[in-house]
Amino acid sequence: MNLMYRLILPACLFLTVSPAMADDPSNPFAPGDGLKVLTQDLVNLGAYLGYTITKPASTTPSSVLLNSSTTQLAQTYLYYTMLGALPVNAFSEALEQFVPQSSDYSFTNKLANTTFPNYSNATSQQGSISVNSMMDQKTYQPDPVNQAVLNILGTPDYTFCMTSTQATELKTDCPFMPEAQVIGNVIGPLPGPEAFFSYDYTQTFLSQLNSNTLIGPLLFSNPGTASSTSSSAPSSQSEGLIAPPDNQMQQADNFIRYASGSVVPVTLPKWADYDSLFTAANTPGTDAQGIIAQKQAETILGTYLAGLRVYAAQKSVGISNLYYIMSKRMPQKPVPSQPNPTSQAMSEFNMASWRLFKPDSAAAGNKNSQWITDINTASPATVQKEIVTLLAEINYQLYLTRQQEERILLTNSMLLLQSINGNRPIAPTIGSADNGSINSN
Repeated sequence: MNLMYRLILPACLFLTVSPAMADDPSNPFAPGDGLKVLTQDLVNLGAYLGYTITKPASTTPSSVLLNSSTTQLAQTYLYYTMLGALPVNAFSEALEQFVPQSSDYSFTNKLANTTFPNYSNATSQQGSISVNSMMDQKTYQPDPVNQAVLNILGTPDYTFCMTSTQATELKTDCPFMPEAQVIGNVIGPLPGPEAFFSYDYTQTFLSQLNSNTLIGPLLFSNPGTASSTSSSAPSSQSEGLIAPPDNQMQQADNFIRYASGSVVPVTLPKWADYDSLFTAANTPGTDAQGIIAQKQAETILGTYLAGLRVYAAQKSVGISNLYYIMSKRMPQKPVPSQPNPTSQAMSEFNMASWRLFKPDSAAAGNKNSQWITDINTASPATVQKEIVTLLAEINYQLYLTRQQEERILLTNSMLLLQSINGNRPIAPTIGSADNGSINSN
């Protein structure tokens, strides 16, 4: 049946143009203007398909993709910048991997942590961010989330830096940066009553408290001026935690430090309290009361340390989300021959918008036409190939959506767990009948 349908049109054309059949009175197309009617129908069909078949074609209709080089380049940048911006645990080479080294995609592992190269180097060059010696604890970590967790666990009370002989004197060689020093470095000199409300004082950090500093840019600026410093180079401690006004990366990094609460370290125990509890937990009891006291001290100290780790792990979720947003906007050069840096956010914007408008096509003297102009005169085969390409790009966008949904699920799960922890049941105490606990009879 399908073969018969395919033969009907060629047969009609043959019968119409055949001289013998044209003179045959039984031919429905022969009398009068039958041939002209068929010719007009063919012209109309050509117009419907986008061609003027009454005139010779000036060029042979092409069936290749429109702007194929632009499409391929945009997709290549998108592929590599997406991998380079994925947050990873860079604590060790074994953890800093997307896939096992035996995988066919093991070449992608070299792109891990691309947006935060040399993060542990406090003297890194311009064009990146790194640890800040004003508030980050040593040993410096290779990625910002690990460093933030270390700061939570490793920023002690100032009493840990006191001399053992005189409780009012700080050690000159203290290996830690105590909580009070971190806050002092961040705030700088305490403002007087007049300066506290003045704009001159507020403007030094005002831009760092605006969330648009983080989510506004598609590609963070990379100023090359000598006056611009990287976030690793601490500003004078007489100024506090500030950033050059033309360095978007450092402004965004400082916003994350403020928004995540990193500038106000969690208060850890004083040296005397921890030492007393630690001594009690490690002093064997000589009688029943001493054994109980030792076990209680062990339980109190162990529960506190475990709870502190739970707090750090849960807080890392929010910190990771903020640095994920920042990482998408960090400059990358995924292709060595690429003249200018790009970012995941910039690559996604270009892929989503270049068919609507290409800036280089609007430049004076540029002969490249806009995509919408090309598609209007493209062959049906070319249009079909463009549709397939768009479907592949839509599939990529769906993949990005699943990634973000996974982060949302992780964040919501942490909120749920924190809510549940607030209603954690308290174990009954032997001998206490007030709360319905078990009595020893």
